[in-house]
Amino acid sequence: MGIKRILETVSRGEFKVNKRVIPLVLLIIISSAFISVSAESINTISLCVYGQTREIITSDSNLEEILEQEKLNISKNDKIEFSPVEDGKGSINVIKRYQVTVKSDKTVSKFLIEKGTVKDAVSYSGISYNPSTQLLNMKEDEGITKDVTIEITEKPKPKPVVVEKPKTEEKKETTKKETSKKETNKTQSNKTQSNKTSNSPDKENVTIEVNGEIIKAKKMYVMKATAYTWGEDGGNSTASGMAPKRGVVAVDPKVIPLGTKLFIRTTKGDYVYGYAVAADTGGAIKGKKIDVFLETKKEVSNFGRRNVEVYVLS
Repeated sequence: MGIKRILETVSRGEFKVNKRVIPLVLLIIISSAFISVSAESINTISLCVYGQTREIITSDSNLEEILEQEKLNISKNDKIEFSPVEDGKGSINVIKRYQVTVKSDKTVSKFLIEKGTVKDAVSYSGISYNPSTQLLNMKEDEGITKDVTIEITEKPKPKPVVVEKPKTEEKKETTKKETSKKETNKTQSNKTQSNKTSNSPDKENVTIEVNGEIIKAKKMYVMKATAYTWGEDGGNSTASGMAPKRGVVAVDPKVIPLGTKLFIRTTKGDYVYGYAVAADTGGAIKGKKIDVFLETKKEVSNFGRRNVEVYVLS
């Protein structure tokens, strides 16, 4: 018999009971009603904060009130997933998110991310990144565990370096030069030189033939030549401002002024560097020395030190 039915029966006098028992019956009825109402207002909430899950018992069903009750220190960037209370049960999931800023030149992208690596963040930003020509201020596989700023910058361009041969090789070249002088001086013409063998002293108004091409020069120097190419530590210009490339050579401006057009070959004629321009200088390039640019370190190594004829073109 329900509480309401009992009360109605008592009020009609159909339920006979000792008057002294009536207060006790009323107390039992009121207590049962209170317990029933209290049981209905108790909720079980599954609370997960940053991957740590626990259950809480509360009479609240409002998200803000539950968070305030638990005194959770949650960032404004965090993501909160709330399943409203139904039949006394609900859930709250707090997910940690980090503020990520990706910068490249004048482009900036800001966003929130739950998890992932620096590479994932750069990809998500939509900013173009080429690892072969650009650098990051963080490792690509580093995980995002805090608010970060990722910067994308251009790799420095390589710097020309001079690769010198050992001194023993220099001595061999000197010996070859002296022998070559003795042989070529016997057949050298004052006006015309062959394209096979030539090691004359400096001359004025010279005409040579190289591979069928007639080249006229107002001056010819016999010089010691070395070679250089791109280095790995930056640098992208010469003393004249011209970018290093094949045909750009370093000279002593006191001997050959910058901007002078040249033609270069070895004294024996077995290697033709070709047309060039005096566009750079060097601390070790003094007097009758010249430094020619080659494309690779292997070419530089093979070139070593050589005696060359440097023709100053008319």
